Amino acid sequence: MGGADAEAAQAFLAWLASTRRRWLVVLDAVPDPSLVHELWPRGATGQVVVTSERNDVLPRTGGRVVAVDRLSSSQAEAYVEARLPGTPPADVARLADDLGRLPLALAVAVADLRDTGGGAGEYAERLAERRQELALPDDAGADVAATVLAVTTLAVDDADARHPQGLAQLVLILVSVLGPTFPLAVLATAAVGEGVESLVRPRSWRRWITPGHGITPAELREALAHLCRVGLASLADDSVDGATLARVHPLVQEVVRAQLDAATLDTALRTAAEALAEAWPRDGGPGATAEPVFRTCASTVAALDVRGALWDPEGHPVLWEVGASLSRAGLPHEAVVHWERLVEDATRTLGAEHLDTLTARNNLALAHREDGRLDRAVPLLVGTLEDAERVLGAAHPATLTSRNNLAMAYRDAGLVERALEMLQRNLSASRRRLGADHPDTLTSRSNLALAYRDAGLLDEALPLLVRGLDDAERVLGPDHPATLAACRDLGLTHWLDRRADRALPLLERALADRERVLGPDHPDTLTSRNDLAPAYRDVRRPDRTLPLLEDTLATAERALGPDHPVTLTSRGNLALAYRDARRPDLALPLLERMLADAERTHGYQHADTLACRGVLALAYQDAGRLDRAIPLLESTHADRQRALGPDHPDALTSANYLALAYRDAERYGDAVRLLERTLADRQRVLGTDHPDTLATRGDLALVHHDAGRLDHAIALLEGTLEDRQRVLGPGHPDTLTSRSNLAVAYREAERTEEAVVLLERTFVDRQRMLGPDHADTVASRVVLVDAYREVGRWDDALAVLERALRDDERLLGPADPQTSGSRVTLVDAYREAGRDEAADALEAGEPVDVARRRGARPRRRSA
Repeated sequence: MGGADAEAAQAFLAWLASTRRRWLVVLDAVPDPSLVHELWPRGATGQVVVTSERNDVLPRTGGRVVAVDRLSSSQAEAYVEARLPGTPPADVARLADDLGRLPLALAVAVADLRDTGGGAGEYAERLAERRQELALPDDAGADVAATVLAVTTLAVDDADARHPQGLAQLVLILVSVLGPTFPLAVLATAAVGEGVESLVRPRSWRRWITPGHGITPAELREALAHLCRVGLASLADDSVDGATLARVHPLVQEVVRAQLDAATLDTALRTAAEALAEAWPRDGGPGATAEPVFRTCASTVAALDVRGALWDPEGHPVLWEVGASLSRAGLPHEAVVHWERLVEDATRTLGAEHLDTLTARNNLALAHREDGRLDRAVPLLVGTLEDAERVLGAAHPATLTSRNNLAMAYRDAGLVERALEMLQRNLSASRRRLGADHPDTLTSRSNLALAYRDAGLLDEALPLLVRGLDDAERVLGPDHPATLAACRDLGLTHWLDRRADRALPLLERALADRERVLGPDHPDTLTSRNDLAPAYRDVRRPDRTLPLLEDTLATAERALGPDHPVTLTSRGNLALAYRDARRPDLALPLLERMLADAERTHGYQHADTLACRGVLALAYQDAGRLDRAIPLLESTHADRQRALGPDHPDALTSANYLALAYRDAERYGDAVRLLERTLADRQRVLGTDHPDTLATRGDLALVHHDAGRLDHAIALLEGTLEDRQRVLGPGHPDTLTSRSNLAVAYREAERTEEAVVLLERTFVDRQRMLGPDHADTVASRVVLVDAYREVGRWDDALAVLERALRDDERLLGPADPQTSGSRVTLVDAYREAGRDEAADALEAGEPVDVARRRGARPRRRSA
């Protein structure tokens, strides 16, 4: 064991040793104790069950040995008598003894006899003859494989005697190279209909003439039904979705394969591979949840291909489909293992410079990237790109793909400038080589836009995404998956730009189209539902946010399983929504489970684990549990520095979050020191004008403010506002936040008139940019009203509060708690302003416009 396998095994063993959860590990059919000596699971909360034909596989620490023998004579005879009533006792005993009391052999023999109506005595004679014909030992079943072979050939003879004659044997040969459980859909493929005619029957088996006409799927299913009747196969009781499954015992498969010559085995492997590729479920359609069965069958076919039948003249498509399926299923580590083997096989059979080998290396790097191992992905992508440029040329489509993948890995690693340069170069090369409307060119433009977006350069990203959506609709059609993704990407970018008015229609359209095209349970559809919920939250639609996320998580757990990435994302989004709704009692258990799942699935140092730990820490912080939050943030920061390097953007973000937790704990000295260091690092790594650098400077100002150093805070806030207006623009959400924070500081410094001017401008801009219902607009309204009250501008304060109540009644309804709160606030303001009649009318349920007309002008208050 090496590579990803060994690393995963050690991570799994470490988790078993440390977890407080109960666990059970089964090591099945261990042939040699040395194979498990270094991999024996240990832990206080678990148990290990191992099965083996040897009795020396237990570790020196001991364990209990339970002997599992063949059936006893009485058990075997009782089994036969129960299923073949009326059989003479002597024949029952002879049959049981001749088959060595082996459960599998007895099951096949009894099923065969029940189907044909033969007697046990006659069967024993046929068994003896068959052993002679096949030169098998007559040893009362001591040789397990020989006994299973004998009963298998007798059963397949009886199955072949039924119409369509001779076909059951060929079906058994074909399914012997699949997994023990296989989808019946493969028998309905054109590949099987054509391929079984080329199979050569074992010389020692009964010879049948292969039907001269084209074999139909109905005949193949009928032949399988005959195999089921004689005990060589069975239909699965837990068939998945619309893909009905069947089973053949692994030992039956093994003895059948052992009878095949090399050419027939290779033909069976190629036929099985073609059938799997043809029948593979696509895009969440019927049978999509049976993909694990398809993957197992394809992996079995690949493992049996010792002569390279699937690599002549190039790698068979089903080998690539397995890797893509693992990625779709959210199994990046399993994808790494698959692509490592494929790279090895491609290099051995095709050579290191073959296109398939380079493609397999590229896919291995992508799997490493999905698994959070950029330290492995980037060097592999660099080497693959160099080889592709040398062997294929700089403008070959495979080279363009390699360059694109390397650029996206650089983006993930925080090397934004390098990523943007490569993506710009790739887009130009793709236009020249493939044309502006080629799908790969559209992908290159989309990737460049997303890199701009991740770098905070939304003004550069949005025009590219708008054009990308238009081109995808025109070139690919409105229902193409890439078009649906382009619509979603544009909506998310508008949301990041705080333009909910533009984001919501696009995100709602993307969800509706994906539900219609892909189905409600498809991972992309569930992802769109996750995208939409935060946008609803920002426009104060809690009536939609929480139900949408709760239903999304339930659907993801049912359709995809508890550990699928989309399920984990759904769980995290729901937890964050609970946190925003001030429900830590619901948020924290979900986030704690997320962290435990990430540690179990990825290990303690994986990027996803560190992200989960950071989110949980922030939730503890929001709940006021700083004693839990700060240690988690400290460990996350230290681990990210160690794993990613101190200059990685994620490590700098961790430092910023930790400093803000120190601020909440009133550890202002620690907060200032950490933020000053983070600010210097971000200036050096990202540049003085990068949005993250400006954010850190703003956070440093807030710490000075909370520590009572208003002069320091105001100077920093003024500089940050000036730079944000210059870099991001006066209407950017971050600029508006800086203006609001500076206004608050001015108020505390008794510069109230200056504060009011800033707050009025911020409120107007947020209404214009974000809409009246956005959470930031609502927050600006509250602060502005307080400032108006402070300077005695009651008419202005009441006008804002009246507008707020009207908006709440329109948006949320009169009975919503938020609306009730706005009504109480306005009543209090009326009374404070001396408009008691208006307050009374509002309390009596009058509409706000009626109550306003009833109110008198504010009367003077005594000092």
